[in-house]
Amino acid sequence: MRARIFVLLLCLISLPTRDVGTARQGGSASVVALTNATVVVGNGQVLPRATVVVHDGIIRAVGAKVAIPAGARVVNLGGAYLYPGLIDALTVQVFKDAPAGHAAQAGSTSRGQPAASDQAGPDGGGFFAHVEAADQLDPDPAAWAAWRDAGILTLHVSPDRGIFEGQTAVVTLEGEAATPRVIRRAVGMRIALRTLSAPRRAGFPVPGGLYPGSLLSVWSHIEQTVLDAQHALKAAAFPATDLASIGYAEPVRALEALRPVAEGTMPLIVPARAEREVQRVLDLADRFHVRCMIAGGYEAAQHAEALKAAKLPVIVSLNFPPRPASRLGKQAQFVTTAAAAAPEETYLEMRARVHAPEAAGELARAGVPFAFASDGLKTGDAFLANLRRAVANGLSKEAAIRAATLSAAEILGVAQQVGSIEPGKIANLIVADGDLLDEGTRLTAVYVGGHERTAATTESGAASVPTPVPGRRAAARAPAAPPFVSRVMAAGTDPYFPPPVASEELLIRNATVMTATHGTLEHTSILVRHGKIAAIGANLEAGPQARIVDATGKWVTPGFIDTHNHIGSDAHNDATIAVTSMTKLEDVIDPTEIGVYRALSGGVTMVHTMHGSVNPIGGQGVLIKTAWGKPAKDLVVPGATPTLKMALGTNPKGRGTQPAEGVARRYPASRMGVMDVIRSALVAARDYKLQWDLYEKARDGHLGLLPPRRDLTLEPLVEVLTGTRMITVHAYQADEMLTLMRLADEFGFKVGRFEHAAEGYKIAPELARHGAGVAAFDLLGTKVESWDAIPQGIAVLVKAGVSVSIGTDGWEVAHMVHEAAQTLEYGLTPDQALALITINAAKQHGVDRTVGSIDEGKDANLVIFDKYPFSVYATPEQVYIDGQLYFSRARDRERAKAIAAEKERLSALDEVPAAPGVTTGSPAVRPQSPAGRQVPSGR
Repeated sequence: MRARIFVLLLCLISLPTRDVGTARQGGSASVVALTNATVVVGNGQVLPRATVVVHDGIIRAVGAKVAIPAGARVVNLGGAYLYPGLIDALTVQVFKDAPAGHAAQAGSTSRGQPAASDQAGPDGGGFFAHVEAADQLDPDPAAWAAWRDAGILTLHVSPDRGIFEGQTAVVTLEGEAATPRVIRRAVGMRIALRTLSAPRRAGFPVPGGLYPGSLLSVWSHIEQTVLDAQHALKAAAFPATDLASIGYAEPVRALEALRPVAEGTMPLIVPARAEREVQRVLDLADRFHVRCMIAGGYEAAQHAEALKAAKLPVIVSLNFPPRPASRLGKQAQFVTTAAAAAPEETYLEMRARVHAPEAAGELARAGVPFAFASDGLKTGDAFLANLRRAVANGLSKEAAIRAATLSAAEILGVAQQVGSIEPGKIANLIVADGDLLDEGTRLTAVYVGGHERTAATTESGAASVPTPVPGRRAAARAPAAPPFVSRVMAAGTDPYFPPPVASEELLIRNATVMTATHGTLEHTSILVRHGKIAAIGANLEAGPQARIVDATGKWVTPGFIDTHNHIGSDAHNDATIAVTSMTKLEDVIDPTEIGVYRALSGGVTMVHTMHGSVNPIGGQGVLIKTAWGKPAKDLVVPGATPTLKMALGTNPKGRGTQPAEGVARRYPASRMGVMDVIRSALVAARDYKLQWDLYEKARDGHLGLLPPRRDLTLEPLVEVLTGTRMITVHAYQADEMLTLMRLADEFGFKVGRFEHAAEGYKIAPELARHGAGVAAFDLLGTKVESWDAIPQGIAVLVKAGVSVSIGTDGWEVAHMVHEAAQTLEYGLTPDQALALITINAAKQHGVDRTVGSIDEGKDANLVIFDKYPFSVYATPEQVYIDGQLYFSRARDRERAKAIAAEKERLSALDEVPAAPGVTTGSPAVRPQSPAGRQVPSGR
């Protein structure tokens, strides 16, 4: 008998050290003491052999010498790790039957017809700001149980429909039926940069559909809506009688949901992964004085200082881009190799994919607050697996735990309830048999609101004795990790964007210099200091540190300026409505587009990138430098005359095409209608200006007046009326150009420039008399409207005194010097031909004081040709912007080799294998950029 008892005691001793008992029979089950735990608090502290006391689901005490209340249920964790429950900082998986999500195009039915509910916005569709995620919860118990068992116990949930998608909420996964408990309603207003409809046929936008129809107009829609919310907030401070006396119209009821945004108490949650997208969110926060959060954030660390200054946190996506899968489907069986079956991955795509897991580590080292989001991941296991990938890619374990717990709670405003193991907080806890971020570590228990959610463990009738796990030193800290070295930038620089060769002093010696303003100078040198042309002459000397370029036998011209183009942007058209003057190309500059580099290689140093011509009144253009590798904000040319696109003829009336099935045809559909739209918009702008003039006059000495509602559609048209913004008008036919000039005379402004002007030669005196310029190129055989174009057209205009420049209207910009050379055949001098692509263009855009010619004091935008530039055999060998070498043929060959080598190196970096069952999904943080480039639509 004694032997049996002895054997039984040995068996009990060998049982797992995590035992459950009660200190007193009949004790309260609502009090639980988790003892002998390695408590990872979440704020950086680690408490070995600690006890956590939970009462009614709330943490009451934490520490090594905590008294266990009488009657408490005691759980001996035997040295296991105890963590705060993880927080998913942004997810859309909160509904059984989710509303229109990212897989479907929001704002349309299954037949592609606009949904009526999507037209509820104050300025366009996709407006669901009044929707609250907390009221829409309808979780699937089995699915939520799987997330909960993976340790993700708190979620920041969001609606997923439209553009202003609705108000997010924070919930915890409490309850036997997996019913989430809302711990904070209305955390933020989630924004989606999705279009509502963008019907296209043969690559061109088809007029009609639901606004906004492109990324360009999505941004202007957001800006206008924020302004409307701020105006409604101001109006709320005035008595109703005062508002009625000035004819104030009550705002759309749904706009009331944006009052917290206008007050600055609720942030906008805006998707932004790439560097340029993060800059757009920073600009939005700065211009409109609203709080923002960035969702995605793969390149957010490039704006670390600005983010910290603006107090913008980042919600980093854990849905890392996967390797591209084969798109061949069933045809893959006929392909002999996997490499052949896989789609070609561009260098930028590959770099973004490999870099994504490093983003969190970069933010941590930069000191930017951040959290993690599942962002479309299908399982909780995938969340944890990719959190470990972030650690493997440079994020410290301490920073990873903090970001997934306390930092997330602080960013979401729930740090008083969850996020760390501290008294007073909800007992959302996870138990792991080792370091949570080590591969192979298992979760052994999950406590949600103090309730254990795992299988029952061995119970004992007496309080258990804490026993450490053999061989584990829970409190020991790992040795300091060596400095992280990025896998992406092995050589320290990105070969895709090689830095320019900079020098404070540059001397180009003994060239033939075509100045564009005072003839051609032979055997001439150009001295550049600090990016400016310091001297031009035959015998110039430079300092000992100057960079010397021997240009003997070569030709130097000013950098070319393309006055009509569509490169360097993520979008440039919205055909859904007739007037899109509120859209700004500056909002969607894409400095990574290869078209910018190709233009640079052809000697083009500035490009006027424009809205397309599918609207009678299009958007605002922007003059940018082709300074390859610079961020978007640094490309914008300061001081350039602001522009606005208008269009006449076939394009704005719809090219004669029918809209897509189910899409209403947009007015206008005739040339008469086009002119009517322009006239009506100018009348509205004139009335809008009068409204503001009366307000400014009335408030002089009387500040208690409600200002008029700002209208981003009419503001640029007011600038046209006052002569501070130049209109550039897409036009081919002489009769339409004459009509618009008469309309301009009626409203008291001048047409700045006609684009294309195929029949401009027919009315050259009228154009000169009005003062309208022209941006032209070879239009022979392009479309019916250009059938009367003649090769002598540009020469005729120049000789009549019209200011003429050349624009390419496309992605192949490098040939513009050949366009200028053709005019020599029809009587223009070399100086006149060169002026078409240099000084004339600079004058049209109001930047001729700084660029456009080789003159002392101007920016050193220079091109060195190996031969006479107007020869078809001539090649631009070097291109300088602000005195820095951005392109040379030799550097281009080196760049190509470096890119190929880096791409080969990146392709060799296999992804970390995913944990069993880990799957990804469509990202909730949708990218801003369109899937494919839009083709030019200006011709």
